Amino acid sequence: MIDRIRFINDDMTTPVLILGLLLFIIFWWKEWNGLFNKTFLLNLFLGFVAITSLLVLVLEPSLAKEQDTTGVLLTDGYQTKKLDSLKKVFPKLKITTYKKASDLSSQLDSVGEIKILGDGVPEYDFWQLQGKSVRYLEGENLSGIIRLKYNQELIEGDNFSVIGVYNQPVKGHYLLLQGPAGNVLDSISLTDSITCQFKLETKTKVEGNLVYKLVEKDSLGKEIQINQLPTVINKKEQLNILIINQFPSFETKYLKNFLSESGHKLVVRSQITKGKYKFEYLNTKRNPFYRFSKESLEEFDLVILDTDTYLGLSRSAKNNLSNASYDDGLGVFMQPDDQLFKRVSFFNQIQVVSDGEKNIDIADFPELKFEKYPYKFSDSLSLNGLALAKHSFLEYNGNGKIGTTTLKNTYQLVLDGHFEKYRQIWSQIITKVAKVNIRQGAISAINQFAFLDEPYPLEISSTLMEPVVIHADGYVIPLSQDPINNELWRTRTYPTKSGWNSVNMKNDSLLRYAYFVMDSTQWKTLRRAEIITKNQIRFKETTGLTEKVVVFKSLSRVWPFLCFLLSIGLLWLLPKLKR
Repeated sequence: MIDRIRFINDDMTTPVLILGLLLFIIFWWKEWNGLFNKTFLLNLFLGFVAITSLLVLVLEPSLAKEQDTTGVLLTDGYQTKKLDSLKKVFPKLKITTYKKASDLSSQLDSVGEIKILGDGVPEYDFWQLQGKSVRYLEGENLSGIIRLKYNQELIEGDNFSVIGVYNQPVKGHYLLLQGPAGNVLDSISLTDSITCQFKLETKTKVEGNLVYKLVEKDSLGKEIQINQLPTVINKKEQLNILIINQFPSFETKYLKNFLSESGHKLVVRSQITKGKYKFEYLNTKRNPFYRFSKESLEEFDLVILDTDTYLGLSRSAKNNLSNASYDDGLGVFMQPDDQLFKRVSFFNQIQVVSDGEKNIDIADFPELKFEKYPYKFSDSLSLNGLALAKHSFLEYNGNGKIGTTTLKNTYQLVLDGHFEKYRQIWSQIITKVAKVNIRQGAISAINQFAFLDEPYPLEISSTLMEPVVIHADGYVIPLSQDPINNELWRTRTYPTKSGWNSVNMKNDSLLRYAYFVMDSTQWKTLRRAEIITKNQIRFKETTGLTEKVVVFKSLSRVWPFLCFLLSIGLLWLLPKLKR
């Protein structure tokens, strides 16, 4: 029964009850005359009633009552017909309209089951429905871009690609990719099918924080919709690369040509006979490389080895290579062959399993099939790794990284006239594996876009005991540490101004994360599609244990007040009547 009673002033319960007990003991002592007669018992009863009434007035108890009221939460895009149908089925339907950043607890506390109509509730407000019995009834079918993927961070010279799905397109409409200056860079016409996949791309030419635009126009050239595509173009870094092959190969020939044309400094060594080597120096001075010593490896950002070379290294050379990666951040890339996958798990880190497939599809190039070795990377051993699409993988090794790929004979892309695709694949691999400036952490975003007055969650990876993240406006952003991973921290900002914003790690000028804040007019259909998908997943089945809800209703304070007055009045009046 106790769990069916709740006190509004719950924090005062214990001291108030103790005080009430003391008052009753004092009253007993005052009224005690040595005899248990009718007068003493009557006065004791009236005193008990008076003190109890006083306690009720102070503590304000409320009693639990079960209700099975059904409520409906109206969100953007709800259909009036569905609401009318629910009203007929549930005459006492309680209607609540969702508003961004509003507290729903007062409206939903007395509701047993909640039915969500429309697009749904944004993910950051799911907590308001925690523990509730919820059914999600999605809204109308959307027309517009419902899926989107594009490069939010690139290296100068990389391809900027925009891939997406347009739902229920209008025949004759077309999409344009506009540059930061408003010039048209690519375009595509929409078909009249139920869904239309599209891809637009261009080559980046300058570095900086840039905003591209995706524009939809009708058949007459009138602008229907303009959406922003913010991206960060980083300056291309010149890397010092060492390539060592046991024997020359076509793969190395085309790779070194691509890297040298991209401005990187290369030392290429291939073996002629035992103890004799052929050297090539591209964009760099003559400096032969003979020994895998700590001093000689310090000059390079990336070492590319074929399997024969790696297997032929002495134990001390392998240790020096591993230590240079672990301590100094040197990137190591293993050129694959059958030996690599069959005989060696280099550095005992990257693991592969056979899949029997000799070709692979790459999402960015759906029109092509790529040749590969019949292996794939093991999912169970990638806790400290990073997959680069489906074809390549790198494993973090202290401050450095070790990577490889299952792709085979990629030079054939160049021979077939697909140099841009070849360049895009290898640029991604080389950039990710090569040495970077050692930083005290990394800052990344969870959501694709940031919007005004909406929470924008961030994740911070840091080896510091107490990292400090500062917004560009000068205030410190509070962090919460992951309970399992001590090096992972989470936070969220609430953007109040549009345009480019940034956060950075204190005492580390290199660690800076820039993000672009848009207003609510941008990407309306895409945002609605994402909300619908997340609500479908979260409320796929009715959540909550029961459709009934326990509501605590406060007792009226009139009756305890009247009881107090009556008992106090009788205690005053009875002695006078006896006289």
